[in-house]
Amino acid sequence: MTTASPTNAAASPRAPASNSHLMEDAIRAFKRAHNITELARQMGRNPTTLLDKLNPDREDHVLTLAEAMALTHNTGDEGLLRAWAAERGCALVKLPDSDLSDEELSDQMLMIQELFGVFAREIREARADGVFDPAEIARIRTAAVQLVRQALSTTAEIESSVREFPGVVNG
Repeated sequence: MTTASPTNAAASPRAPASNSHLMEDAIRAFKRAHNITELARQMGRNPTTLLDKLNPDREDHVLTLAEAMALTHNTGDEGLLRAWAAERGCALVKLPDSDLSDEELSDQMLMIQELFGVFAREIREARADGVFDPAEIARIRTAAVQLVRQALSTTAEIESSVREFPGVVNG
């Protein structure tokens, strides 16, 4: 997959070079996990075309966001959408289906603290030699995304637990 250079970044649909590997890695994992030929047939798509779109080396066939969403819908595999979001500096967060118990909330808070520790460790280790290299930045970014994703998920869980009390005005 070709990445945008500084001179043509605005014209290119590709992600910046610093994290363009995320979608490529997600596509490879998706292809290993699913029978693409069968999936294409279920979706009413040409299997060869879908395989070409899931080939990061093919510049003439590029997977669209709508297609990634359809693949996610048909498989339940959110890896493509997570990678698309991460390449753009965002995090895909699954919203909760149910309320949290006090114990589950405590577990989630401990997970946030643990992930913050991982994030801090990656930064400390990267600073050890006084220079940040691309691999270190990638590890820091991965740790940050995991931390933010967990914090947003926990926040959404807490929000789903809000109960209205009669006579109390919110705001």
